[in-house]
Amino acid sequence: MFDSTEEMGGEDLSPEQQTEQLLQLVGRLFHTHCEEREIPLDQAGQVNPINFLEWLKEHIKLWNVEDVQELCEEVGCATAVFDRLVSLSEDPTGPNQLAGVWPQVTLAFRGSPQNELASIHSVVLLKWRDGRVVPLSSFVPAELSSVNGELSDGNVCTLIQVGARNIMEMVVNFSLDDLHDHKSSYADDQAYEMLMGLVIKMLQGAIIIDPTDEDSIKLPPEKRLRLRDDLKPRVQDVMRVFQSMFRPPIAPEVQKQINAMREQQVAAKQQAKPPAPTEQDGPVRGGWE
Repeated sequence: MFDSTEEMGGEDLSPEQQTEQLLQLVGRLFHTHCEEREIPLDQAGQVNPINFLEWLKEHIKLWNVEDVQELCEEVGCATAVFDRLVSLSEDPTGPNQLAGVWPQVTLAFRGSPQNELASIHSVVLLKWRDGRVVPLSSFVPAELSSVNGELSDGNVCTLIQVGARNIMEMVVNFSLDDLHDHKSSYADDQAYEMLMGLVIKMLQGAIIIDPTDEDSIKLPPEKRLRLRDDLKPRVQDVMRVFQSMFRPPIAPEVQKQINAMREQQVAAKQQAKPPAPTEQDGPVRGGWE
């Protein structure tokens, strides 16, 4: 283990800062790993953390304290963060500890996607033989996904893993029988087919009958739709399932947090933009001078 008692020791770093610096350090070393192994960027996502940590363990033997300090200064991380990475390389569970953030390392070369994601919503639909269903989901809006509110390839992969774990914990905390008896609703095949039939008919020009509207009552039979009263609750249950999967409910306090984060992120992006050229700057030219 390298000495990390100097001013870059990192004792005052928050857990979030430590994780951010660790990602930067691993990313820098992973780039070197790919160069030495002649791994092209488009295949970097196939590299697993086991091979990387084995490579790192061999290289650490060749470094002295000055090498480590130079690397940490270049990356901008505390040497305590480097010590943590050394511990991971020596720990049999190290690859598993890196697995959660590993896509953010291997896919970092892709940068920010051109098409901005608004959210990621992982859904598992449990369906019982008696027609009851319950959607288990994990929803993350972009505003709460990262400091800058951007969803990249890497952190989307990480959030998919987190979402799967959160959904699994729902089954751990509530048994399948509890979910069936207290969290599910009826969404049987007949109710689904009725709902789809209504949608298709409406797309073809049919109109739902409104008993208080004389015009709709006078429509020809092929243009009139009326759902049997006993089927209405079941069809509404199917619609609620669809709604929870496509547009999950967000608690008011969470929505306020999302709105506040969005405002902060928009302001930060505005501040980061270069100032517009003025007449004093001269004419704007493209390409190289």
